[in-house]
Amino acid sequence: NAATVQGGIYRTVDSGVTWTKQTTALFNTGTDSFTNLVHFFDANNGVCQGDPAGGYFEIYTTTNGGTNWVRVPSANIPTPLAGEYGYTHNYETMGNTIWCGTNKGRIYKSTDKGLNWTASQSPITDFGSATVSGNFAMQNQNDGIFIASDWSFYRTSDGGVTWISEFPGGEYYRNFDVSYVPNPGNAPVYVSTGLDLDEVGRGSSYTIDGGLTWVDINSIDGEVDVVDGGGALSFYDCTHGLASGFTT
Repeated sequence: NAATVQGGIYRTVDSGVTWTKQTTALFNTGTDSFTNLVHFFDANNGVCQGDPAGGYFEIYTTTNGGTNWVRVPSANIPTPLAGEYGYTHNYETMGNTIWCGTNKGRIYKSTDKGLNWTASQSPITDFGSATVSGNFAMQNQNDGIFIASDWSFYRTSDGGVTWISEFPGGEYYRNFDVSYVPNPGNAPVYVSTGLDLDEVGRGSSYTIDGGLTWVDINSIDGEVDVVDGGGALSFYDCTHGLASGFTT
């Protein structure tokens, strides 16, 4: 029953032993919106995003570590298309910039920690489509790559406003996730996870030239694989990262 759902933003100050709902982020209060993502840029500044409520996306920002949240006014956010909504954990961040995908294939972007937003069209029509979906990763505020579930490959150099089709060498994976690997001062490194080109195997691959050529990790170590199903992929630095999947 939607009337009894208690979604929202919860905060803990005792390492997760107890949680307190933050009443200033009004998710599920007379609307269908719920929290798609929560991200903190530092110890104090954060943003949370839900689906449209009252005619515009329900986005809040905080400057005091999540104690208080202020909804971003509609004038700061592009008007959603008819029926447009976001997806859980479908976002990318770099510095003070955050990008979020929608079911209309658009990418909402903020360069000031969630205070002001723009929207542009990605190479696909729906980030959660059962036909052609996709994932993207950014190495900085301007440069990034996009891998669609049909193995189409794209690159942006203007922060996601436009995407140019490319045809990389080697084998990259699709449909689970793609992540930039922080490697300052060196050529851009990315890792992809998902299905291989023949749709038989699942695994991962990496590139050390920004996506021009890819190396299949499974061909190096046959024990490397990804659990059935999609999941998150993230790297903390050039040696430490994690990949998740679903389990049955």
